[in-house]
This record gives sequence, structure tokens and C-alpha cells, in this order.
Amino acid sequence: MPTVLERIAALEQRIRDWLCSPKFSPQLRAQPATWNQIVSSLDTIGDTEQAIRSFLFSDLPDDRGLDYLLQYGALQAAILQQDAVRHLAQAVQIDITTSLKDSRLQTIRDRRNEAVGHPTRRDRSGPVTHHQISRPSLSRFGFEMTTAFEDGRLAHSLVDTRRLLGEHLTAIAELLASLLKTLETKDREAREQFGSEKLTDLFHPSLDYMVEKLWEATHEDRGMGRIALDQITKTIDSLDEALQRRGSGIKAYPGLKDWHQAIQHPIEELRQYFAGGSSLHPDTAAIVAEHVGREMNALREMAAEVDEDWQVE
Repeated sequence: MPTVLERIAALEQRIRDWLCSPKFSPQLRAQPATWNQIVSSLDTIGDTEQAIRSFLFSDLPDDRGLDYLLQYGALQAAILQQDAVRHLAQAVQIDITTSLKDSRLQTIRDRRNEAVGHPTRRDRSGPVTHHQISRPSLSRFGFEMTTAFEDGRLAHSLVDTRRLLGEHLTAIAELLASLLKTLETKDREAREQFGSEKLTDLFHPSLDYMVEKLWEATHEDRGMGRIALDQITKTIDSLDEALQRRGSGIKAYPGLKDWHQAIQHPIEELRQYFAGGSSLHPDTAAIVAEHVGREMNALREMAAEVDEDWQVE
């Protein structure tokens, strides 16, 4: 049975794979701030998992100063991990506000704020307090802490960092599992909504005929060339509109975006040629037309790949 740390690592990777899939990463990458928040959050979840793993299991020397660093680092890593999960959920528009109030998460956050975050004066919520780690009690996995109140009262508590981390990790694993389940539900709903809408169906059977006529028109009927070119651009526009209904658009897919940028110049050259406003030699125009035809076949293949990503399983 995998440990809680192994579950967190596996869940982080599954969520990463899901968000980086060809189906969903294009629309996320189209929003740089959102995409960067997702990448940073996922990296931080993984980074802190490794840090906490080392704190719990690495063979380290017995050293008082190192024990302080370990306590500071372990407690801070837990808060970084909580914030990373919160920001990941925020980026993919999933509300986990209630889940973050889990006592297993709040307790370690409070101990971190008291002992590591703001020990000399904590005054953001509740009474003003001051905190001290008892140096003689300090060990690798915990310490005793004294809390002083403004009225002179003192309170003593034992901070078992290892136990707090175990509870924190269990709650984080549950949160990540819930996030993944919600993402998979969204995936299924999107597949059910668009899975039967094949992008390849946008390539009308007459398109191959129009591509052929486009080439012929470079030496013959330029009016037919304009009609063929209009049919080709209509297909491209229809594909873009279909992808926009799925939340992305043709420019959101890196491969399609590059294709779309590259095809603009040859299409414009042919448009001007067929309108009589170009100095292209007919043989050169035929080469351009042949290139556009090949590129439309490539576009159809890319559309088929997108269809595979959206199939209902």
C-alpha cells in the first residue's frame, strides 16, 4: 500500500498529466497568468513533498542549529504546500474554501505562524501573543513552546511536528484526490458535450475538389480560384469557431497556432493573384496553390488528432 507521500506524488503527476493534455492545455496556455499559476503550484506541491520526505526520513546529524533549520523548514514547507493546492484549485476554478478549514491543515498553520512565521508578535487575528521555542526541548521532530499574552499569562504547549505533518499530508492527499475527481468529472462532461462533434466533419467532401481547382485556376479561370480559396478559408474559420466553443480556438493549440500563422501569407498571395493585383508568375502561383493543398491535408490530420482527444471513453 503506497504511503501518503507516494499518494501525493502520484496525484500531483496525474493532475499535471491531465492539465498538460492536448485537450486542456491549449485553453489554459492561452491565459498566461493562469497557466503560470498552475505550473508554479504543481511544482511547489512536488517540491514540498520532497522536502517533507527528507525531513521525515533522511539520516541527519544531531545538531542543535540544524534542528532549528529543520523545524523552520518543515513547518514552512507545509504552509507552502497548502497554499500551492489552494492556488492550483483557484487556477482551475474549483472552490476548496471549506476543505481548507480542515483542522488538520489549520493546526499546523497556526503552529507555524506562532513558532516560525511571527513568533515575536502575532497580532493579525485574536489577542496579541508572543512565542518562544524552548531550546532544551528542541529535537528533530518537535519542541515545547511558550506563549505569552498581553495580560501576562503564559501557556505551554508541545509541538509534535512529525505528527502534525502526518495529519497535514493526509489532508493534502484527500484534497488532491478531490481535485482530480472534479477535473475528471469536467473532462467527462466536456467529452459528452463535444465528443460527437467531429472536427474532421468540417472538411467538406468537396474540399479536395476545391483544392484541385485552386491549382488549375492559377493558369485558367481565376474566378474559380477565388471560389476555391473562399471554401478553404471558410473551412479554417469553421474549425476555429468549433474550437472556440470548446473554450480554446485554433490559436490556442501550439501546433495549430503555428500552422495558422504560416498559412496566412500563401493564402493572401493567392487572394491577390486571383484578384489581379499580384505580379506572381502563374507557375509560382501554382506552386503556392499546391502548398496550400498540402497544408489543408495536414490541417485535417491535426483535426483528427484533436477528435481522438475528445472521444467519449
